[in-house]
Amino acid sequence: MRATTAAPGLRQSDTIKIATSMANLRASLGLAYDAYRKGGLTTPNSSRMRITPYHLLPTTEVFLGVDESGPVCTLSMVHDGKLGLPMENTFSGEIAELRKAGFRCAEGSCLAYRLGGSETSFATVAKLMSFAIQCAAHREFDYILLAVHPRHAPFYCRFYGAEYLADGAQPHEAVHGSPAVALKFNLKQLPPAGSRSYKRIFAVRHSATELKYRPLRPAVLAELERLYVQDNARETVPFTEGRERSVEANRFDRRENRIAV
Repeated sequence: MRATTAAPGLRQSDTIKIATSMANLRASLGLAYDAYRKGGLTTPNSSRMRITPYHLLPTTEVFLGVDESGPVCTLSMVHDGKLGLPMENTFSGEIAELRKAGFRCAEGSCLAYRLGGSETSFATVAKLMSFAIQCAAHREFDYILLAVHPRHAPFYCRFYGAEYLADGAQPHEAVHGSPAVALKFNLKQLPPAGSRSYKRIFAVRHSATELKYRPLRPAVLAELERLYVQDNARETVPFTEGRERSVEANRFDRRENRIAV
């Protein structure tokens, strides 16, 4: 795939990081773009990055894992906010029930990894997942939600203790109608201490400093927005209340999204 060497600004010694610079974001969202294109899950664009409307908000975080060969894996964590959650178009009822019960949720989205990687690369993916779960717990979310292909769901359930949020697979709009199942990971009821799942999550216990929320700088958000508008000039951005607005009209909404950490 394209991202086989470190992008400018990436240090090989940094295994897992929160992507805050354009160099890191290009590496992360470029990995996601390549993986989604290979799977036929997205259309080509000029930026060669998978930038969604949620990436234009400071309440979305992008995590990047690298090994000695360069960028290996990425995951975006979307905090529930003004635009809702990416999987809501498909699993709206289930997410509405969680909100009604007062639960704070985040969605793991745009998970991608370099295909054909080594065992070391898989270890980096596992570290990335562990870091994301610890970040979500540190931000006091109740659940991490995932929309994954049905054949991948047993892995998350067995490896990390995830549970099904909804019965059966549904065509998922975010990936061109490919089937997806909804999973939830309960951050308030972690796997029992000493279990394999618990050990995988906390194989490395990250400090509060490492887990600190790092919003993107306005200049970086503006550049992501420019690229998104360039790639999706005629698209509209869905809102959770059934409304739609153009990309141009939506561009300043990120100022209204806030998070307390």
